[in-house]
Amino acid sequence: MRAAIAGAIAGEERTAPLAALGLSGLCVSDGSGREVVRLGSVEEGASHRRLEAGTASYELALWPPVTEEQAAPVAFLLETMLFRGAASRSRPISRKVGRGSA
Repeated sequence: MRAAIAGAIAGEERTAPLAALGLSGLCVSDGSGREVVRLGSVEEGASHRRLEAGTASYELALWPPVTEEQAAPVAFLLETMLFRGAASRSRPISRKVGRGSA
């Protein structure tokens, strides 16, 4: 699942083991409603859950609706990966610059 989510965040299409989790689709949208992750298909009537990843908030939609017990590990993995992705994008690039002799 981790590889499929990482690929989706990077804009790649990957197969996700959704059926093993009792799902046929999940979708994560950012605060402005823009999709940042979509795996499979999500239909109207999906269960929704708020995700927190650092200072950013997202909305997770799961299809078909599942119990909190089933949704919690998926939500935790998504929050972790979204947080790490945001942190790596905002981290300044460190470059070592050699000093010449004067």
